[in-house]
Amino acid sequence: MKQESDLLPAANRFVSLFDEITDSCPEWIKNIHENSILRFKEKGFPGSKNESYKFSHDEFSLIGEFDYEETEEVPFTRSQLLSEKNIDRGALTVITINGRYSESLNSDAAFPEGMIVGNLCETGVQEQNMISSFLNVQAGKSEDALVDLNNAFFRDGLFLCFPSNVVIDKPVCILNVNYSKRPAFSAQRNLIVLGTGSKVSILYEDVSAFSEKMFSDNVTEIFIDSYSSLNFCEIQDLNDESRSVHSIFTNQKDNSFLQTEINPVRGAWIRNNLKVAIDGEFSEAKLYGLSVIGEDQHFDQYTKVDHIKANGSSDQHYKYMLEKNARGSFYGRIHVFRDAQKTNAYQKNNNILFTEKAVMNTRPQLIIDADDVKCSHGATIGQIDEEALFYMQQRGIGKDEAKMLMMNAFAGEVIDKFKNDKIKKYMTDMVTRKLGGAKE
Repeated sequence: MKQESDLLPAANRFVSLFDEITDSCPEWIKNIHENSILRFKEKGFPGSKNESYKFSHDEFSLIGEFDYEETEEVPFTRSQLLSEKNIDRGALTVITINGRYSESLNSDAAFPEGMIVGNLCETGVQEQNMISSFLNVQAGKSEDALVDLNNAFFRDGLFLCFPSNVVIDKPVCILNVNYSKRPAFSAQRNLIVLGTGSKVSILYEDVSAFSEKMFSDNVTEIFIDSYSSLNFCEIQDLNDESRSVHSIFTNQKDNSFLQTEINPVRGAWIRNNLKVAIDGEFSEAKLYGLSVIGEDQHFDQYTKVDHIKANGSSDQHYKYMLEKNARGSFYGRIHVFRDAQKTNAYQKNNNILFTEKAVMNTRPQLIIDADDVKCSHGATIGQIDEEALFYMQQRGIGKDEAKMLMMNAFAGEVIDKFKNDKIKKYMTDMVTRKLGGAKE
């Protein structure tokens, strides 16, 4: 195993643990497990020499504290989980526990006609044929050791499909509840497929409920067929000791549209990997995100957008607001392939530090192999504009109120791009809640 010494014990522990876990999945999924543990054994956890994990690799030494998650009976009902409707929970909510579709918690749900939902490993023959056509097609090409680890350890997951020409007016909420009675590692998996001409909005809400701290390794594969549209919003609200890596792979065909809104709200350490393949002409991707990071939190965003076909466009805008001794990282890469002529691709990362102890690392990157394109990228790191603050105070606005107005204006540039009004309000309230007490 080519592994840095401080990460070797944790990696070896998971290699040994693999043989102890029962594997009742279909044979073709078992092959994914076996091949992936060999890949992970070769790589180990990413260390300081791994460019994309350069500012967050030290967290993996802590994974040795976590046992492998075991299926447990959850102490709550569907109605209890849906009681908080401050985001968009409602009739179209699919509940998963540690990434697994829950038959009991979804038995009373009335999902719209045409929507297929269930377990990755326990669906019918027709669904299994579809799952085998898509599962691990994107993730299996990844060089990320955390994806290999997920591929080795996931034993079930969520399958969500919207066949051709299915249009759902209301948002579909996936409420993923992380639950364990002891510190646990959980490998979670989602497969989302949109057929030709479908139009769907999905809210993925990742929460901790009555749980010990967890380390979740989550992989989501999304396929968007021609003339389809998906708005995918993620809210991550974990407990203060939990850690999460969520790797999202999307693939778009001709004339398709994707908007993602990735918003980590709470957790000790959250790493999001978003890998977008624009593999169809005249397709568009918009990637947005807002992170408000407080004391002892580390939020990390990695994006990779591949423009593979011509006449595509992408727009990225991520903002970070950091206080106390928070740490943040943004690494964004755009790759325009040779055949992707007439591509428009833009990337922007803006960051505000409220204290001298807060740390932000940012690295935007462009790789352009085509010659007829319009591309740009940029990043800023700064502090509150003292001149603007003084100007507002001179006009009778108190200092704290002036700061809050400026912070809401900074965050609002991204929040205003979100599709869902409830999410806009939730994120605006979150900024006020987390930074309302920020003082010098």
